[in-house]
Amino acid sequence: MKKIEPEIEPLLVDVPTACRLLSVKKTKMFEMLRPENRTLQRVKLKGKTLVTMESIRAVAAGEVT
Repeated sequence: MKKIEPEIEPLLVDVPTACRLLSVKKTKMFEMLRPENRTLQRVKLKGKTLVTMESIRAVAAGEVT
């Protein structure tokens, strides 16, 4: 019998995935990631830029402009 595990939602996603989730191009995504805009929160991990799902949800819900 195969064990069924609950699906774990990621806390961080890479930039291409964040672009798809918000339906924006890469240029707009990096504009939203700039510190002076503070629209999206980013994390650098081993040189890779990752975007928090929390901030993506906030933008999608219209909580952040």
